[in-house]
Amino acid sequence: LPNRGLIAQNARIIAQGEIVEGDKLQILNTLNSTYESQTWSDSQYNWKLLGYVVLVGMALTMLMLFIKKYRLELYYSNKKLLFIYFNICLFAVLTATVVKVDATYVYIVPVCMLPLIVKAFFDARLGLFSHVIIIFILSFVVPSSAEYLFLQIMAGIVTILSGKEIYKRANLFVTVGKIVLVYFISYFAFYAVYQGGVSGWEWDRLIYF
Repeated sequence: LPNRGLIAQNARIIAQGEIVEGDKLQILNTLNSTYESQTWSDSQYNWKLLGYVVLVGMALTMLMLFIKKYRLELYYSNKKLLFIYFNICLFAVLTATVVKVDATYVYIVPVCMLPLIVKAFFDARLGLFSHVIIIFILSFVVPSSAEYLFLQIMAGIVTILSGKEIYKRANLFVTVGKIVLVYFISYFAFYAVYQGGVSGWEWDRLIYF
């Protein structure tokens, strides 16, 4: 990939209390990757990769154990299991790809479609459990993981609490409106916490939601 921009030695990248996003986030991620590539040996990298594999494997195993204990008919249906895990992997790959291209657009990925789909085909409890699992997995790759966890879990809960007849367009639009409203309120609250106020509010970021 071509390089873009230069950072002078001893130059200040970001001020204290300033939100880490956009170009500054990419600069910090680049510096972090450069530092890790210089300090991490192959053995350390392999151990790190093994750790991630174990954590993700544990999360997916918990979902399988949940299905085996509470949805035994799904556990013995390979097609239904494949459908659930395919959707989880799909949103994981989409999010990881967006983060790699530009982490600013991470909220464009409609992760809340997962509990919506699982709820429509199966039930609400499995939808919420699947949503929590995928959010925990994605928290390893997204920036500001605490903010991402809170926003996505709140939006997922709103999705599960929506009406049952989600296939009807009216109910679907109402659910989407509630999800977007939760995103707006949560992001506003996080911005107030990080900045100690609402000055400099970036309205264009709301378009991502």
